[in-house]
Amino acid sequence: MSDSIGQHTAWASGQAADAYFARNREKLDAARPVTRSTRFLASAVRRGSRLLEIGAANGRTLEQIRQLTPCETHGLDPSPAAVADGHARYPDVHLRVGTADALPYADEYFDAVLLGFCLYLVDRRLLFRVVAEADRVLNAGTGRLMITDFDPPFSYRRAFDHQPGLWSYKMPHVQLWLANPNYALVEKVAFSHRSDGFNDDPDERVASWVLQKLPVDTAYPLLPR
Repeated sequence: MSDSIGQHTAWASGQAADAYFARNREKLDAARPVTRSTRFLASAVRRGSRLLEIGAANGRTLEQIRQLTPCETHGLDPSPAAVADGHARYPDVHLRVGTADALPYADEYFDAVLLGFCLYLVDRRLLFRVVAEADRVLNAGTGRLMITDFDPPFSYRRAFDHQPGLWSYKMPHVQLWLANPNYALVEKVAFSHRSDGFNDDPDERVASWVLQKLPVDTAYPLLPR
């Protein structure tokens, strides 16, 4: 892929996303053992709630969460191949093709939103739009925002190993929400990119976070004059 093709264009076209799915297809099987991260996230989802995963691939994680905590699962991914595979494998997961910067859902439609290992690939020009879109579709008061991504001690970028011309951006993305008093940290689980144990290599450090979206009256208490 030419360096002139932008980060967003590559993913939104489906080309990079289809290539990602092709590389990982065998791993994206809900019959495989449930990871520590998925169990943690499932424990934060309320029974009967409506959950969206952004960067869902074929819906493997959503299917595992649905089996652990019965809920209505929706997924969005830019890969047509992944979505087609998910429709065939996981008929109870509602999958659509799309990107995180323009979510095709109504305001406050979801009780929980999961950004599943996709933030590190988002075009930096659209990062705040992605934050705003996730916030827009998540209801306030009981809504849970969940993130799984790299957890480096500092921000940096590297060339994306699998696709020339693309970047992997490592930073504490959760701070983009926690800077807003409408969000409070509920719990965090740290692990390695390749195992359940902690790793001090910045490229290997990964975490899952659960945040609560607070109503405005709680986030901004009224102070008397």
